[in-house]
Order: sequence, then structure tokens, then C-alpha cells
Amino acid sequence: MIDDLDKDEGIDLVVDQVNDADTAETEGRHAAEQAKKQAEIYHLD
Repeated sequence: MIDDLDKDEGIDLVVDQVNDADTAETEGRHAAEQAKKQAEIYHLD
């Protein structure tokens, strides 16, 4: 029974890492879009 619980724990960690990577990618994309919009508004080149 303990062996089964240990196996599930590793899977949760991998899922958390994938979710963290997806979140970081989304935030990076948002920051790039925000910078582009600011450049257009403030005429930054």
C-alpha cells in the first residue's frame, strides 16, 4: 500500500512542473504583448 502511495506522489510532482511551465509560458507571452502595446502607445522604437 505504501508503495502505491509513493508512485502517485511522483506523478503529482510532474503534473505540477508541467502546469508551472505552462503558466510561465503564458505570462511571458502576456509580457511580450504588453510591451508591444506600450511601444505603440508611447511611440517607443
